[in-house]
Formats: sequence, structure tokens, C-alpha cells
Amino acid sequence: MSLQIPHREKTSGSHASTKAVILVGGPSRGTRFRPLSLDLPKPLFEVAGHPIVWHCLTAIAKVPHIQEVCMIGYYDESVFRDFIKDSSKEFPQIKIVYLREYQALGTAGGLYHFRDAILKGKPERFFVLNADVCCSFPLNDMLHLFESRDAEAVILGTRVGEEAASNFGCIVSDAHTRRVLHYVEKPESHISNLINCGVYLFSTETIFPSIRSAIKKRTERPRLISYPSSENLQSSYFQDDDDEEKKNQVLRLEQDILSDLADSKQFFVHETKDFWRQIKTAGSAIPANALYLQKAWQTGSEELAKPSANILPPVFIHPTADVDPTAKLGPNVSIGPRAVVGAGVRIKEAIVLEDAEIKHDACVLYSIIGWNSRVGAWARVEGTPTPVNSHTTSIIKNGVKVQSITILGKECGVGDEVRVQNCVCLPFKELKRVPFFTPAQEPPAGTASSPQPNNTPIPKLFTPLKIRDVTFQNRIFLSPLCQYSASNGHLQPWHYAHLGGIISRGPGLAMVEATSVTAEGRITPEDSGIWLDSHVDAPFGLKSIVDFAHSQNQKIGIQIGHAGRKASTVAPWLHSGTKATGDVGGWEDNVWAPSEVPYNEHFPVPKALSLEGIEELKRAWGEGVKRAVRAGFDVIEIHSAHGYLLGEFLSPVSNKRTDRYGGSFENRVRLTLELVELTRKEMPEGMPLFLRISATDWLEDVLGKGESWTNEDTIRLAPLLAERGVDLLDVSSGGNSPQQKIKSGPGYQAPFSKEIKKAVGDTLLVGTVGSITSGKQAEALLTGKGEDSRGETELDVAVVGRMFQKNPGLVWAFAEELGVQVNVANQIRWGFGGRPGKKDE
Repeated sequence: MSLQIPHREKTSGSHASTKAVILVGGPSRGTRFRPLSLDLPKPLFEVAGHPIVWHCLTAIAKVPHIQEVCMIGYYDESVFRDFIKDSSKEFPQIKIVYLREYQALGTAGGLYHFRDAILKGKPERFFVLNADVCCSFPLNDMLHLFESRDAEAVILGTRVGEEAASNFGCIVSDAHTRRVLHYVEKPESHISNLINCGVYLFSTETIFPSIRSAIKKRTERPRLISYPSSENLQSSYFQDDDDEEKKNQVLRLEQDILSDLADSKQFFVHETKDFWRQIKTAGSAIPANALYLQKAWQTGSEELAKPSANILPPVFIHPTADVDPTAKLGPNVSIGPRAVVGAGVRIKEAIVLEDAEIKHDACVLYSIIGWNSRVGAWARVEGTPTPVNSHTTSIIKNGVKVQSITILGKECGVGDEVRVQNCVCLPFKELKRVPFFTPAQEPPAGTASSPQPNNTPIPKLFTPLKIRDVTFQNRIFLSPLCQYSASNGHLQPWHYAHLGGIISRGPGLAMVEATSVTAEGRITPEDSGIWLDSHVDAPFGLKSIVDFAHSQNQKIGIQIGHAGRKASTVAPWLHSGTKATGDVGGWEDNVWAPSEVPYNEHFPVPKALSLEGIEELKRAWGEGVKRAVRAGFDVIEIHSAHGYLLGEFLSPVSNKRTDRYGGSFENRVRLTLELVELTRKEMPEGMPLFLRISATDWLEDVLGKGESWTNEDTIRLAPLLAERGVDLLDVSSGGNSPQQKIKSGPGYQAPFSKEIKKAVGDTLLVGTVGSITSGKQAEALLTGKGEDSRGETELDVAVVGRMFQKNPGLVWAFAEELGVQVNVANQIRWGFGGRPGKKDE
């Protein structure tokens, strides 16, 4: 069924009024622009010395008689307040208003929702510009075509390569008349090399009825609830339209409107021969910066630096920046406010943001240096050159897809003489030179070669997994493994050797053992801790093992927790479950739990945490999280399993409280949820948060319904965790009662994981742990296929513990079993290919 496209009366172009709309998106979007969008909305990110959206405004200001621009977005009004204030001074002839969506409506839905504001003043046509488009915006040419053809719509198009075209909306047009014959959004097969640039000119008499017709076809969505926030406008369509048209609908111009507009025969395309580029990913800011600088150079902009022996145009240097005259800049470089560039520095194809510092003799190529970041002397931060018209910022390097542009987020530090290449660094990270030689591991060990020999498909177990801003090269994660070898919470050389041997062999993630936020929260006196700064900074401290992992291009996480009533025991090789008395460093009289209920007669009798004690725990927890972030971990996992403190609060077996932390399900999960919120608050937005949970107490055959924690409770809790920022649920079981009746066997805990995953779907990643002993078994658990699958539901990661203790090279062993070729650390790779020689005769 086609949309009903009304035809309008012909009007005199010289007297027709025009408006413009800029679509700026919102905070639920822009994830591909991280880490740069963590602190600043993408439209306000500066390329060529100005915010991205400023370039749109500049083009609009060149169109005669445009007096108003509406910016439509999902951000709070305060986000653009200063920009609008400054732009109103720069473009006094234009009134700029911001119209806020309170829920995502889509490009067409937003236009229709705010049509009263757009139609105010009775414009006959209006431009629509997507803010994340970089081009010369030939708006006057589009307007001329619109008027000369008495058009109802004009779209800006450009030519790209056949392979790239399938990633965009494709236009088939009449070469002579330029009329659009067909429009297909991201076609599966080749349609045309002429693509949609995301810039439009619409007749008001045509576009709104067209959107209205599309809305009428959808009547099952909830009604729109957001209202214009910049002005007191009469919202007439809520009063006049029928109930069907009050239904909320995410409508997009590209998918829902443009194809049917072609049927009107008054839809035309203006093909630009000038530059065009989308600004989707953070790396795409570099080619956009180059294109805008080159355009400014061609037009003789006075903002650009004068060419010299050390300035290779075009280069933009903010007036407040401090650039040493011996530094060599360009081409295509932007230096932001108060940035400092030292002597002998070389910068090319780069953006240096506000308050950043590049020390003497450093080199920055094809990179973005974030706000307040520091690049040390003789350091080298570089990406890989790619054609500006390639429409991608990804490259294949050693068989692995990586970013061509290197990006340092806010307040990153690169040490002296450190080389950083083709990577994205999250805010507040320190990239230091390790005090030892190590070859670069690119790609990291454990990465499946792409393509595989004979082009065989890569098993899911060895496919990358991206969580927030962290990418794991495979889905085999090392479970936290207590070593009972720390001294007053400080890691020792044993930990370095134990973890280092596994890390260097390439698990997708290596997790440091359960680490307590307080001294009395340790399981044994020899457990690791994070209640002191020295736990991070000591010679073999947490930061040391993090630095080693990162020197090998590997990811590392830490599990933080509190042992609760199972604290102050001795190491299992001495006597499992025996309490540690004071003469061996224990604290049997200072053990804390939800209630005064010991695990069994051999464990200490705990004291019940008071409300004040819970607040003190939260304070210590928050400080521990801060230390984990400062140490540079890639992931934090909350330990809420195995009968330790948070798991004790969850279960009625161990929680007999009658206050707000006990009794009902809502009360028993309260502390876990509060600590999740606290942890997420202290973590960078792009840092993943995991939580390990015991899916069940294994007491269903011992106690009555509701008397223990079950997987039904875990399924009920899981969405609450996801809402508060948990990214992955690491599902284990048991450990909270000596009466537990565990039904063990290969992958015995996977059925719990699968029930949870089936319930939560894509809202939460789910891992499985326990008795995973082979690659085929792990692959079956993740894919839901095969005799070891334990159910058809797919899982996201396999978390392995004991098998890594038996075989630190487990990743390679699993890969060999599955017939997968994976990268091996350079130092040991020569041992994996066999020794050359003559065949036996």
C-alpha cells in the first residue's frame, strides 16, 4: 500500500518562505562515537575548530530569507543552551530554537511531532539536515532545483563505490530530469551508486500529510507523550487528529517515507560533486576534520594558520593554544583551546582537543587526543592512513578488524617513549612504558585468524564480543581463582606468575581473584584486598598485573566482594572450612553477615551488620571501586555468589533480618542493587560491569518453597540488575548452605544460565561456568547446538576456572580441538608450528 501523496498548488519561488531543521539525535544514540561522546554530545564535538552542528548552521545562514532554525533532539535543553546563545550572536539574522523529544521518535516522527513549531510563520518549504553529515551543504543549489522543477521534495545525493553503496539508502533517478524513480534503504543487492546524503528540502504541504499517512498504517503503538519545550506552542494536532494519529510511532524518513515519495513524480535529487562523509564513529571525525579544513583553505578562511616551513596547510590553531615554533603541523590538523604543543613535535591528520598537552618530540598521526590528555616526550600515537572517501574507519590488520584511527579519551596519559597504535583508549587511562622489553602483540593472543584457512566459519566461542567500549577477542573468560597467597591483601610474585602465564596465552578476559573491600571481608588471611592504596601501587600490586596484561594487548578484570559469614577461614589445602584464629592472622570475633547465623558449626559465628555498618560497607565498597578504576582494570565484577556477603543477603537461608534489608524479596535484593548502582556510578560509562550470582542454593529438595534462593528468584532479579547497568550475569550456583544437594555433571550449571538468558533476551549478556572441559562442549553451550548444549538457548560467554589451572594454554587447546587457527604470543609462537625437517623415510 503506497502512502497518499497530496499535490500542491504552484507558488512563486521568490516570495515563498523557508525554514530549516537540524536533527541532532540524543544520548540514547551516539554509542559508536564513544569514547568522545561520553562527555560531550556528538553534534558539539569540534572538527576544523567548530562544533559539528556549527557547520550545518553556517550553510543554512547562506540561504536567503531563512529566519528560523529548529534543532530537534533527545538531549536536555541545557545541553545546547550555550551553543544556541553563541550561535545567535554569530548569526543574528536567524532565530534558533531547540525542540526536545522525550522519547525517540525517529527522523520522520520528530518532524511530525513538532510540525506546529515548524509550520509557525507558514513556511512553504523547509530544509532537513542530519547533524552527523559532513559536506559542503549545497542548499542554494537544492533550492534552485526545487523551484525550477516545482518539486515536492529534493534529496541531496552523491556517488560512492558499489561495495559502499549497500550501506546507505540508494537512489535511482532519471539522468536527464533528475527525478527520483526509486529509493531503497540499504538494499541487499546492488541498486545504484547514487546514495542518500541525509540532507532534504520538503514542501510543507507534502511531507506532513505523507508522514500522517504512514502513521495511519500503524495503530498499535502507545501515543506520543513529548511536547515542544522551547516555546509555548498550541499543539493542535492532539485536538484535531483522530485517535489513530495520536499513537506513538518511531517513523524514519529513510525507511518509511522516501520510497513512497518517489511515486509523487515530484521528488528530485541534486547530486553533489563536492565532498560528503558521515560522522558516525569517533574515528570518522578525522576525515571530516580534513574535509572541512580543505574547504576552508580553498575559500581563503582567515581562521586557518598561515603556511610556513613548519605549517603544512590546512591547519587550524585556536588563538589560546600554545604551539612551539619548531613543532611541525599538518596537513589537516586542528589544535583546540589552551592545548600545548612542545618543541619538535610532529602532528599530521589529527585533532588535539582542549587543554591537551603534547610534549617535546612526540609524534601524533591519524589520531584524536582527548580533552586534558597528555602525550609524553618521544611518544608516538598513530593510526593507519585510509582514503578520505573510503567511508569506513576500520581496517583489517593481521586478519583482525581494528580502528584505523587512534583515539585517546578524556584525561588519558601516554608515557614518555610509549607507542600507541590503532587503538581506542577510554577516559582516565594511563598508557605507560613497562619497565621491560616485550614485543607488540598485534592482534592479541587468542584472536581467531580472519579469514580462516579454507574460509571455514569461525565458531562462536572465538568470535569477538564487544561490551560497552571494550572488545574481547574471544568468549573464553578466566574465572576468578583464589590463590590464598597474598600478604595483608597485597598480591605477591605468585599471582604475577599464575595470572601472567594464562593472560599471555589469550583468554578473552582474565579475572583477578575475589578481592575484598575490607580487611575483615577476606575469606582467608591470605586473600587479596583493595581497601588500601598500596594494594594498587605496590611492586606486585594490582596495577602491576594490569600493566602486564595491557602490555600483552589483553583484557583484565577484577572481582570485588566481601566474604560475609564465610570470612576468617584457612586455606583449603590446610583444612577446608576451618576458621582462622588470631594466632594465624584470623579475626573470628569480627566476622559480619546479614544475621547471626553461622555457615556451620566449624565457621565463625557472625555479627549482624547494623544499618550503620551497611553504610560503612558502602563507603568501603565505593573506595574499592575507585581503586579498581585507578588501577586500570577493563572490567569490574561484583561477587554476589557462593554464600558470601551479598549472596547471604539474597537468600532467606542466611538472611533473617526484619528491617529494610530482610524479609521480602525486594528487601533481600536491596543491598545488591544499591552496590550495583554505587559501582556503576564510580565507573567510566564505557567500562563493563559484571555480576556473579549463585542461581540457586540447591536446597529445593531440602526446604520448602520460598525458604531458599532459587533460579526463579535469579530470573526475577536479572532485569533489575540490567536496569542499573550490569552488562553480564556470570551464573554459578550454591555455596550458601552445607545442606545443598548439587546435581553435578558436565556443564551442570548451564541450564540455569539458559533459563535466565531465555527470560532476559538481549537486555543482559549471560555467561555459564562450571565443569566446562572441552572446546566442543563450550561451543555447544554458547550456540545451543550439539549433545553438550544443555538446551537450545544461546549463551554469550564460557567462564572457565579449574581447567585453566590445569592448562594455562587452554584457549589454544580449545581452538585446536575446534579446528580454529588463533594468534599466539610472539615469544612462544615458534613452538606451535612444529619443527621443520625431512620426513621420515
